[in-house]
Amino acid sequence: MTELKAQQEERIRQKLNATRLYIEQDIINTEDIALKRIEIDAATVVTLSLVTELLPESVQQQVKAIINLHEQVWSMDTPAVTGITPRKPLGERIFHRFAFFLHTELKDKRLSTT
Repeated sequence: MTELKAQQEERIRQKLNATRLYIEQDIINTEDIALKRIEIDAATVVTLSLVTELLPESVQQQVKAIINLHEQVWSMDTPAVTGITPRKPLGERIFHRFAFFLHTELKDKRLSTT
């Protein structure tokens, strides 16, 4: 394994560990159990979606198919709930924390294959 690849993998491990800690802290600070479940679900899907981009194309397609099944269930119509979430959903917050990192990793990956 090249040193560049080893460095990339270490950055990925560090980012995933930071994401896990971030999710754990959010779970501790959220009192409503239903909200905890919804947010951990969304955070898991977002994290999986972002990490999938680092995998080989054939594996990406398989993971994306599983995520699509999950999204089909969540996009089913449900009765409207009164009220609003007082903060940005966890999945969206993780996406923004991870997006810049992923963009850099994909750019590095493309440069290393050329």
